[in-house]
Amino acid sequence: MCNEGRPPGSGNIIYNNVPVLSQPGRTITISHPQWNDEFRITHSRGCRLHRNDHATVLYHDGEKLVLKWDDWGKERFIRRSADIYHFTFYECTDSITPENVNAEELIINPFDRPGKHFLLTDDHRPTINIRYLQWDMLLHFQEMYQDVSERIRQMPCLKSVLLAGLCKDCLAAVYLAFRLSKKFPELSFGVWGCPWVANRKTADLRKGPLWSWENIETCNLPPYSSVLLRWGDPADIFKEISRLSLKVRGFAFYGSSPNWNHDRECTERLNSYLCKHYIYEPSSPESCQGLHTIIIPIIRQNAALYHHMINDMFSIINKTDLPEKCEKEALTL
Repeated sequence: MCNEGRPPGSGNIIYNNVPVLSQPGRTITISHPQWNDEFRITHSRGCRLHRNDHATVLYHDGEKLVLKWDDWGKERFIRRSADIYHFTFYECTDSITPENVNAEELIINPFDRPGKHFLLTDDHRPTINIRYLQWDMLLHFQEMYQDVSERIRQMPCLKSVLLAGLCKDCLAAVYLAFRLSKKFPELSFGVWGCPWVANRKTADLRKGPLWSWENIETCNLPPYSSVLLRWGDPADIFKEISRLSLKVRGFAFYGSSPNWNHDRECTERLNSYLCKHYIYEPSSPESCQGLHTIIIPIIRQNAALYHHMINDMFSIINKTDLPEKCEKEALTL
């Protein structure tokens, strides 16, 4: 057990009656929203060096660190430079209950910050919600895949799955659909990009107005850069889906205003892989600067519009044959 004291005049913490710094192990730096400190790892245990906080090391591979603190819950950290591990967030929750566990349809929504969850909760279908921090989704792919796979196995009557992602979250959605369709070939999948993003692995596209210098710096560091190079373009994933003849249908949602031309162009480059575009036509096209800022209130304030699109997509996902060409439907309020 841990001796809660410190030697007088020393910052060294005592663990098992032995000063931590004299025990074999490795010292790293952790950056947390509430603190920064050195952290000493000894076998499967560790502690902060300037505070008596101990934790069990659940996972550590040199890039990712998962700790279960003795006095509170589990936290994740990702190495972004040298030996500095930064706090990250990952959580997978669901609305699967004994009442809906035998449902035939399931919705999955990955999103990178609170408030970005845009699926309505009054839908009768069970949902899986996956939350992470920004581009940290790249390093949580395997964890997402395992968590969702586990929940799918709980649903014996499941036939079709729709994954929906807003902006860059569509990368997580299409990647998950790709992996899951190989693992569960008996299921049919759909991916709804709202809107679809550009080819994020191209350097010049990382310097646009929506990219901060922190985004650019982070995505240029391993292991982000290698994952982004492989999976940063949804077209590459769709090509692989097509090559393997996997049962994955693509869908899109964006606005018709000239302010949203970039969203339309990013989506149309995927036309050969998409079944249908849902195009929102606002009453005053010049009133909005970008679809990203208004898609969530559009969906939340117009339940009929949402349910129409969801029901329509599932009807297409459940069909045996693909449409001969990409369809487009104008949506007005």
